[in-house]
Amino acid sequence: MYLDEEGISNVVRYKYSHWPQPDNRTMLRQRLIDLHSDEHTTSCVADAARFHAQRTFNATYIYLFAYHSLTSVYAYW
Repeated sequence: MYLDEEGISNVVRYKYSHWPQPDNRTMLRQRLIDLHSDEHTTSCVADAARFHAQRTFNATYIYLFAYHSLTSVYAYW
């Protein structure tokens, strides 16, 4: 399987950077907490879905909540 490591790195850096104040250490810490908690949550969901898909005859779905609020301070991408 081919992975675009540079592309993945750029997306992660974009998503977890605090753009209004990049040197704000409090926000840097919060964004690192967000990164780790997202990784722990997402990897478990992906593992459970993969396990279910491989061992059952039922269809397996993962839903993505992708609503972007009009009042969000974060850019839409």
